[in-house]
Amino acid sequence: MVFVNGNSSRYSDKHVYGAVVLTSGSVMPARLRNKSLRLLGNYRAAGAAHTYYFCLGPGSSGRFWISFGSPIHGLPTVQPTVEAPYRFGIVEFTYPANGSLDTSNVNNFDFPINLQRYKAPSSRTPKQSAVFTGTTCDVLNYLRRQNRGSGRPANLKDVVFAKGGRFVRIVAPDSSTNGWPDMGPYIHSLASRLPLVTTGYFRGDRGPLVINDLYGGDPGTAANQGWFKVEGFFDASGKLTIDGGLHVQGLGEGAQKPGGTFTPIPQDMTISEPTLDIGIYQQGFTYGVGNGNDLYAWIWGDLTSAFDYGYWGSPYGNNSIDFSRPIGMGSTQTNGQPAFRPKRKVAFAPAPGGLSYNLYAAVLSRFSPSYAIPYNERWGRGGYGTSPLLDMPTGGKVIMSVPPDGWSGKSGSTTCVKKRKRR
Repeated sequence: MVFVNGNSSRYSDKHVYGAVVLTSGSVMPARLRNKSLRLLGNYRAAGAAHTYYFCLGPGSSGRFWISFGSPIHGLPTVQPTVEAPYRFGIVEFTYPANGSLDTSNVNNFDFPINLQRYKAPSSRTPKQSAVFTGTTCDVLNYLRRQNRGSGRPANLKDVVFAKGGRFVRIVAPDSSTNGWPDMGPYIHSLASRLPLVTTGYFRGDRGPLVINDLYGGDPGTAANQGWFKVEGFFDASGKLTIDGGLHVQGLGEGAQKPGGTFTPIPQDMTISEPTLDIGIYQQGFTYGVGNGNDLYAWIWGDLTSAFDYGYWGSPYGNNSIDFSRPIGMGSTQTNGQPAFRPKRKVAFAPAPGGLSYNLYAAVLSRFSPSYAIPYNERWGRGGYGTSPLLDMPTGGKVIMSVPPDGWSGKSGSTTCVKKRKRR
């Protein structure tokens, strides 16, 4: 498996560093493992200018870290944070067959990383691509425009600059919610507009929010696999309680059948409004009871992603079937209603004093299929119809490339290089 690195940034090759951090497997040359080294002089030249490569052995998984202007110190034990004064990015991989590949902007966006997957090292046409449609300058300016037009502007102190105004990164709300619109008003407004329950266990609460999805089950626990349906109700304090069960009849299609008799989930999920407020941005495995991939974590991912996409409370409805198309497919398929403009044509839910979608995700999703939130593969990546995950080829080739930042003026300016029109 060959990884090719292409550097078109404003940094010279001797100021661009790469580190292959492995949780398993091997890399050639072996000296690259867990060390942040200059591309020039440490990685093998791949023929084209500013292009280098390394090879992964079977069973390899981990991350490729790339940084500008400074090596990353402390790997693999200590990883860089969004406070780092230099720019960095990551590519995550699992090899070989049935493995996956992605680049993540969940924690921060410092610069675009383009990925192209080829069947063989000699192939010229990529089988899959995850490529940015804009430059760093385009992304930053789009954030500025969307922020001004949101009606509840973020404090863009989360866009970090070093001395002299040089752009470093956009800090994602997954890393720090400071400066980003509060999700509390969205939650409160949604709860107040849901129907009042007049009978049964949830009498006096408001709801429901309904999630229908296919759960693959924990490894080795096939009994937990199947279609589930859960409902969420808000009480007067804003606490959300989620109840439901597995093996729901009528949801599965074809071979994806319910898989058994209806089984209530062992315990309700209870989520306070402050926890949900932060959890929408940071997601994580807040409700993972087992290994982080259990049913509760899956429900949590579905729930919070629908908030990030601005589905709940909107004209799309409050049942996941209404914003997951076609009916009966799971949240990790390519279906899903458009979450963000310009593709989104329906209004967002009202959220006086806040914002009813994830502004950071809306901006990054406009330019790239890469991860912008931890569960970005849910609901067809918010209607874009592509997964952030690429398939890892067996014995193939992956080209990673860093395009120019695109500033016409100084770094961080509002003037971008204009694209030349094709004649």
